[in-house]
Amino acid sequence: RHSCELGHISPAKLKKASDSLSSSRGYCLLGLAMGAHPLRRSVVFVFLLLLHAITITWAFLPSSSVLRHRHRRPLMQQRRQLPAATMMMIDLSAAASAASAAAEHLPSFLQAITVTDEEQFQIRAIGIAFSAVTVGGGTAAYFLRPKNTEMKFVLSDSEAAAVSLVNGIYDASEEDKRMTERGSIGRTRRQLEADRIAEEFAEGKDPREVRGKTITYSEVDLNFLAVLLRAAEPKQGETFVDLGSGLGRAVLGAAALYPSFRKCTGIEYLQGRTDLAKTYVSRFRSSPAIELMTDDFALPTSAKTDQAIQQADVLFAYSPRFSGKELLSTVEKAKSGARILTVDRKLASDGFELIKTLEDPSGDLNRYRGYVFRRL
Repeated sequence: RHSCELGHISPAKLKKASDSLSSSRGYCLLGLAMGAHPLRRSVVFVFLLLLHAITITWAFLPSSSVLRHRHRRPLMQQRRQLPAATMMMIDLSAAASAASAAAEHLPSFLQAITVTDEEQFQIRAIGIAFSAVTVGGGTAAYFLRPKNTEMKFVLSDSEAAAVSLVNGIYDASEEDKRMTERGSIGRTRRQLEADRIAEEFAEGKDPREVRGKTITYSEVDLNFLAVLLRAAEPKQGETFVDLGSGLGRAVLGAAALYPSFRKCTGIEYLQGRTDLAKTYVSRFRSSPAIELMTDDFALPTSAKTDQAIQQADVLFAYSPRFSGKELLSTVEKAKSGARILTVDRKLASDGFELIKTLEDPSGDLNRYRGYVFRRL
């Protein structure tokens, strides 16, 4: 009725909608609040407020973060998208204002619906059944939900000591260790420095040259790496290679977790990140040997890079942002029996046997799945 007064719909369409609602005899959700009783009107009003709040929340969050928890975007990316979300909220606010004005006419509109006592009983029965299913399902989902406290990785004493050692190398000062919503202060500084190196690389270059390169920086959770490596069962004298090693965190992590590795190698595309990684490696006083290389692991320009990949016993790729094609073309060079550890990227090839799948329970914004494969 309010829309008709505003000229949004014609009287004919309003009558058609009214006739359609009357023919359904209130079997819609709002029919549960029929009549002029103040309590029933309040139920409708509260329902509309909840619907408004859910709609606004849905507009603010990227759909991927609501629908697929594994693919939630990092907090900084959500903030960069805020202007678009704000515009959506403004549009929804305008629609909500019109809906609120229309809601003023709702009680009188509901009074106009005439139903029999039998139909009132049926509607109430539907409402009770709907409420029971909703409450029961919600209660069951609450108690059956995965609990982070139960899913957290349990590390051995040696694994925990290795993780603590590497974390101490990267967050050396007390200020670096101080935690924020995005992780430690040191983590934030490394992210800014890695991003600056990527920006310098892209400056003045043809966008087509940069577009196909994965230069986004991210750090793996060393607890997650420890569990992945444990599933791979490294043996004495084997070699480890990290594809896209960034600032060398996973390379140092593997070396600290398994000193029995003969060699741990990192392959990073950007020279600036390799140089920065070497400053952290210089603080590591333990075996095995560590080597950091600058090259494109998908299209290596050095025979040494190809050789490292082909001879590796354990290959690791923190791969949420790698394309499936470039990753697959690289790990297909691995020798038979090599174990390939990937994050959030399943290898779609008959040349690999899936050994284990692991969930990463750390954090609410970034939750990934790890895979351990064996090259056939």
